[in-house]
Amino acid sequence: MDLPVSEEQPVDLMVNQNRLATFMCTPADLEELAVGHLWGRGAISSIDDVHILGACDEMRIVTVQLAHELPDSLPLDQILSSACGSGGYSEDEELVRRQISSTLNVSGRFLQECFAEMHRRAHMYQDTGGVHSAALIDRSGVLDVKEDVGRHNAIDKALGFCLFRSLKPSDCGLITTGRLSSDMVLKALGAGIGVLATRSIPTSLALEIAETGDLTLIGRGHMRDPHVYAGAHRFLTEQDARHIGSP
Repeated sequence: MDLPVSEEQPVDLMVNQNRLATFMCTPADLEELAVGHLWGRGAISSIDDVHILGACDEMRIVTVQLAHELPDSLPLDQILSSACGSGGYSEDEELVRRQISSTLNVSGRFLQECFAEMHRRAHMYQDTGGVHSAALIDRSGVLDVKEDVGRHNAIDKALGFCLFRSLKPSDCGLITTGRLSSDMVLKALGAGIGVLATRSIPTSLALEIAETGDLTLIGRGHMRDPHVYAGAHRFLTEQDARHIGSP
């Protein structure tokens, strides 16, 4: 009897000939994973900052050459397990101080529809039941869904999709199945994403950072009445949504 398992492999991220990190991840969408990780950490601001990008699945390595040096605040040679994030609060002080300017507003019904669509498109989860999902959304709905054994990796992959498509982060939001810890809020701030919602709940430090950066943080986003923890001015009642014709 073949039992379902979720694939997890180590993948090295080489940036400017230095090993920046080793992802413990699902080895798919590796280029999106790499650039999304760099964007969320504040190492790049656009895809134009990336001169060379290549992923070798067999060697389990992603190589990136930037147009500039890496920020001194980024530690080298980190091992990023599928259970933990990419950096600490003290390492990302600039991101913590960043203020979000977002044009995206969401309603409870709209989020329910987005979470349902993300679930329908989460094929690895349906096969194994053992991966996280993250989706990039805008006012039209779900733009793309990424999956990974690590919740933070799934977020990085969704951010990478946004960067490759040259989408405006101020028009976009992120939804995910994973608990929202401080590092995931920092990723959203680093990319300029204004709405971050999850099926789960945020941590206390994630909430503190979201409030400081004016990021809209939503828990239990798949439910009819989600929990709006921060940035409630971007959350519309159903009456408001009908009145202005937005989600």
